[in-house]
Amino acid sequence: METLSTLAILIGVYQTMESISTGTECERTVRYIVLGIIASLLWIAHQWRNGEAMALLWSQVGLVFQLYFLKEALDRERRLHREGDTPGGSLSGEDPISPQT
Repeated sequence: METLSTLAILIGVYQTMESISTGTECERTVRYIVLGIIASLLWIAHQWRNGEAMALLWSQVGLVFQLYFLKEALDRERRLHREGDTPGGSLSGEDPISPQT
């Protein structure tokens, strides 16, 4: 099943090229994290079929971290979206607590 590993490698190459072209190192988008989760699932399937127990274990640990990062990114986007929808929210640049004079 070389198709699984080839797809996982191609996703990783795409992520690397996207990261280089946009210059974002720390700020990862939800799309970027989801691509990493898909690549991890492909690697897990490949390692399962080939009986690579230790590599499978570490891929699963990595997947757990990626799922956590996805949760954090979704929470951050949800919070920013909620703040942007309220009048005088933080995205508008106004302080909603201070009275306007």
